Amino acid sequence: MARFIDWYNQTSPLSGDKKVPGVARAGIAHLWFEVIHPFDDGNGRVGRAIADHALSQFLGYPTTACLATAIEADKKTYYLQLEKASRGSLDVDDWLDYFADRVIKAQEIAREEVDFVLAKTRFYETYGDQLNDRQARMVSRVFTEGRKGFEGGITTKKYEAITKCPNRTASRDLSDLVAKGIIIPLPGGGRTTRYGLMTFKPAVQGRMKQ
Repeated sequence: MARFIDWYNQTSPLSGDKKVPGVARAGIAHLWFEVIHPFDDGNGRVGRAIADHALSQFLGYPTTACLATAIEADKKTYYLQLEKASRGSLDVDDWLDYFADRVIKAQEIAREEVDFVLAKTRFYETYGDQLNDRQARMVSRVFTEGRKGFEGGITTKKYEAITKCPNRTASRDLSDLVAKGIIIPLPGGGRTTRYGLMTFKPAVQGRMKQ
């Protein structure tokens, strides 16, 4: 660990005298830390934090990239690449290709998360005062699923379960939401009608649109 920390400080873009490209330094730092594996538990979390720290030093400001989420999306490949890089010749080219791909994916996820928060905010600004208590509870439950969306869409049965209301009330509430344009029918519902929330997506020039 002493040698690792010494290398990390020497290659820092802030004060180090051995310059290493930012993404490469972050990837190597993460790899080396995981190979050293100094703790009984939590090495993965600390290793990702080190990578984020290295990227932030390179950028000059805290990174908003969701590196942990990008890695968690395919942990099997992560462990395979980690094992491959830590054995044999210790050639890290393939590892850095993989790591750079995860950094790009992390940035995409971060943008999706920001877009989701903006869309949620715009939704409530537009429709928040048009929801009764049951409808507001259902909408909140849908947004709880985050950027990936509410699996299977909104159905009458799900509405009943979430709001604890009878079938007739659920049908009336959903019809009201459809009439107001707050929810829209989803394709491919079969015998059961499925609905999705009206969403707002950022326009290219930063304005919001439906």
